[in-house]
Amino acid sequence: MAHDPQGRPPAQAAGLTAPRTHARVVSLFLRSLGAIHVIAFLSLGVQIEGLIGSRGILPATELLGFVAARTDATRYWLLPTVFWLDASDAALRGACWAGAAAGALLALGFAPLPNLLASWVLYLSLTTVGQVFLGYQWDGLLLETTLLAVFLAPRGLWLRPREPAAPALWLLRSSRSAMPPGDRSRRSPSTTRPSRSPPRSPGTRTSSRSGCTSSRVR
Repeated sequence: MAHDPQGRPPAQAAGLTAPRTHARVVSLFLRSLGAIHVIAFLSLGVQIEGLIGSRGILPATELLGFVAARTDATRYWLLPTVFWLDASDAALRGACWAGAAAGALLALGFAPLPNLLASWVLYLSLTTVGQVFLGYQWDGLLLETTLLAVFLAPRGLWLRPREPAAPALWLLRSSRSAMPPGDRSRRSPSTTRPSRSPPRSPGTRTSSRSGCTSSRVR
């Protein structure tokens, strides 16, 4: 068999297989996803106490206490979050900074699989207790994309261009990557609390993230 001057495998040189073109794209995609996580966690970290902190608009501790009082072990399925262990202000802030760190390491190409999993678990935990502030389409899209990216991530310590497995590409392409606007199907009706917000008054605080009116009046 004649030697191919470009050094390609015989089957590819003969035109029997397509050239591998996904390796660098996947590497760029994973690094970009890490940068997006840095932005998402940092932007949330500077607001988290005012939104769902102990003295925030909709405290996470009140949501978890409400669900815990009305359910058994199914609470962990209804509200999958690490904040069942600790939902203090320090824990909420720590999750944001840890998520930003995991995203930064992913963007640098270090330990892509562990950092993807850490980012997904932390953002899912924050979304679960974030209530109306983290119930938007882009939050669900970021979670879905991160979970699918786990199947593309290499298992090594450093992210290097490598052709992903065909099933992982198929899964990413065939997934429905966006929820319809206004979809809140992720929330369980049994754990939905009625709004506590009174009619808006001049002293009422408003969240910059979602425009939700606070139920606490100065």
